[in-house]
Amino acid sequence: MTSLVSVMIPTYNSKATLPLALASLAVQTYPYWECIVVDDGSTDNTADLIAAAREADPRIRYVRLNENHGRGATRQTALDNAQGQYLAMIDADDWVYPSKLEQQVETMQEHPELALVSAGMSIVDADHNLLGLRVAHEQQFCTYPPLQRPQSPMVAHAPSMIRMDVARAAGYDSRLRRAEDVDFLLRVMMKQPYGMLGKPLYAYSEHYSLNWQAIAASHFSMLRIHSKYLSRFPLKSLGKLGGRLGKGLVTIAIGIMGLKGLYSQLRPLQSPSSTQLEEFNDARQQVLSREADLVAEVI
Repeated sequence: MTSLVSVMIPTYNSKATLPLALASLAVQTYPYWECIVVDDGSTDNTADLIAAAREADPRIRYVRLNENHGRGATRQTALDNAQGQYLAMIDADDWVYPSKLEQQVETMQEHPELALVSAGMSIVDADHNLLGLRVAHEQQFCTYPPLQRPQSPMVAHAPSMIRMDVARAAGYDSRLRRAEDVDFLLRVMMKQPYGMLGKPLYAYSEHYSLNWQAIAASHFSMLRIHSKYLSRFPLKSLGKLGGRLGKGLVTIAIGIMGLKGLYSQLRPLQSPSSTQLEEFNDARQQVLSREADLVAEVI
């Protein structure tokens, strides 16, 4: 059975990186997708880029917010405009492997009990060279029961695919400018089982987010998230609140002292196998080649 996948791309002044994200959609082996680009009040000419891209591929849709609202509101706007049976996402500075949508749709159809299926991530540098892997494992596929309490999700938001009815029921908190993804995942994963494809299917440009201001802001956003569970899980939530406050203050101290290198050391990467490296290089070549064609088409 053919199912439409709605892919959200929130963007803010990302004209330089957006073509790569769109190129990775254009080379998908699964053709039944729509792309909802939500422009969160960009001041560059993102609108012109998307207008040209839409002429080349009408599956791309564009929604512009008149002013910057933050990630929670931007993602909720994309969700409100989605028409598919499944929800996926690509951040505007990332890209996905050509087989990502196909593998996840097949898995979702084979396992109707799962609310969400995620995948591993390849961490890349500014030139999209592979630095290492995160949230990847040897098992081809595994499933997990619903979370029993609020905790750090065992899967990442960016490489996930979620059933649309589940995503709509959970929704994104429009008040959150950061950590809206963790907040969303908790609402999904505390109610229904979920799955994980061990192989990397998402290329994450972590270097764009490795600055102390952004990391500290995420920790402080988590304070609001954990406060939502105080009445149901008082001891657990109080512990999380104290931990996040401490992490936020430590992050600020690290940033003020100029020790930026500590951020990457605190989040060690897994080394890829020879097969994983080969699959990454093949995916990267396909996406970069399509990006060059796309840029030529839209200029």
